Amino acid sequence: MLSAAPINTDRLQRLVDSLAERLSLAVLVDDPGLRPMAYSAQKIDTVDHVRTVSILNREAPTDVIEYLFKQGIETAKGPVRVPANDELGLARRVCSPVTESGQVLGYLWVIENGKSLDADDTELIREIAEGAAPLMRTSSRRQRQHQIESRVDELLGTDLRLSCDAAADLLDAQEFSSSAHAAVLVAKVIPPLGEEIDETVAVLLSRGLHAFGRGIPARHLLSLSRGDHAVVVIGAEDSGITDDRLREMGVSLREAVSAAAPDRRWTVSVGIGSPMRSLAGASRSYVQAAQAAGVAGRLEDVEPVLRWSEMGIYRLLAPPPDSDFDADTLPRGIIRLLDHPGGEMLLHTLETYLDYGGDAQATTAELFLARGSLYYRLHRIEEIAEVSLRSGHDRLMLHIGLKLARICGLYPTCVAEPAELAEAAAS
Repeated sequence: MLSAAPINTDRLQRLVDSLAERLSLAVLVDDPGLRPMAYSAQKIDTVDHVRTVSILNREAPTDVIEYLFKQGIETAKGPVRVPANDELGLARRVCSPVTESGQVLGYLWVIENGKSLDADDTELIREIAEGAAPLMRTSSRRQRQHQIESRVDELLGTDLRLSCDAAADLLDAQEFSSSAHAAVLVAKVIPPLGEEIDETVAVLLSRGLHAFGRGIPARHLLSLSRGDHAVVVIGAEDSGITDDRLREMGVSLREAVSAAAPDRRWTVSVGIGSPMRSLAGASRSYVQAAQAAGVAGRLEDVEPVLRWSEMGIYRLLAPPPDSDFDADTLPRGIIRLLDHPGGEMLLHTLETYLDYGGDAQATTAELFLARGSLYYRLHRIEEIAEVSLRSGHDRLMLHIGLKLARICGLYPTCVAEPAELAEAAAS
């Protein structure tokens, strides 16, 4: 179930510390489920057992919760005195509910520990509880967002039981329409060559998701940032997620994330998974979308927004999301070419030649080469890779290996000047 998670905001903590200093007593703020959100320091000789256990375990013991609620704190209109309970290890305290529009946002506690609070102190506690409501409301919103993101993360995971439970929780909490079909879009960020993914990516993904979500009904949208990519779960009633509509949304998502990128050297690709009949199928659509995003972002002859249904043979090559690719699984010939000086130019020549099905005339036209230069390069490729381009098996192995190397980022786009490449290739 979607349950509250402890959150401690700076402003709420400062409020607690200020009240504790003024009263010279320990102060604690709990959420509606009696989970600590903020608490003051407490002298070692006045430690309250229940308070200590609640802070350490992030929730009060069950028997303590029952005892406290029996004191009428849920329905109280102001501060309530709670008697001590030696059996529970509970010191005497005053509780003032933090409410807004009749809704309980949490509880403000002051532990008396031998000092009796007078009427002025009790009134101060009531006033502080009223002032805490805006802070608690903000915290509650952040808690809710944190809970939803945690469930979406489980929804997209590989554990089938957790994924189904997360889908049920999100539907029960009305965060997604129970009658909607669901499709997943993945926006993948690819940094410039030589740069690493860092915290700036999380910022641009967050901004992009916020911009993309404007105008989409709340119960038809779930989103999450995951490392180098953002995930969007789109819903539509009936079977109304058409291919054209999904492509439009994919383009819109790419534009939103790209607009938030640090500069134009950062590229963004978007993959679109197949629509599923319910939210429970989102994990499957996510895998498809992540694979499509990986292909769209690496291969020059593929559009930057790609549906999984359009991937063709690349379905077999694209690794699943969050998997570590082992370069040693590439064909040895490709590895030799990658490691060789000038290998990028030779790989580009080889890829073009194989893409054209071994048509020398089409290859020379594409690369602006003389036929003799092409044959020289192909001969060098055979020597370095220790293969024969007359062998169908070797051509298939090299072609698949080239595409896989591109998808996994091991074979970037050729950027060196032709003269430099020609010089390197001849070495």
